[in-house]
Amino acid sequence: MAVKLRLKRAGRRNRAFYRIVAADARAQRDGRTIERLGYYDPLVADKEKKVSLTKDRIEYWLSVGAQPTVTVANLLRERGIKFPKPEKSVAAKRMEKRKKRAAPKKGKPKVAVRNLKKAGAAAKKKKKKTTKKASAKKKS
Repeated sequence: MAVKLRLKRAGRRNRAFYRIVAADARAQRDGRTIERLGYYDPLVADKEKKVSLTKDRIEYWLSVGAQPTVTVANLLRERGIKFPKPEKSVAAKRMEKRKKRAAPKKGKPKVAVRNLKKAGAAAKKKKKKTTKKASAKKKS
């Protein structure tokens, strides 16, 4: 089971309040959670009261492989909780492979590019080989 540390929205309309929870990655945003780890109140002005965390439990979940979401990771960094970089998802790894394949390779140009260059060089030679009669016709 993949566990994520993420925000669970609470509070009323236009007065958001979030609980920081450990939840199964497949669960809904405001759905079932495994454990409540703290809260985040974005509307409070005092920085000390804005975020409350249970540091020992968060460190436990990080040690067993839970991945924080981007927002939770930023909140943890602000509070000085260190955690390993998350592993790249399968989709991100695929995108990197595609970028590497699409990047131009150094060395000989591809066959199509070489053919275009040859065609351009041949066209220039034809222009230079015009006869005097053809150039006289162009002038008049």
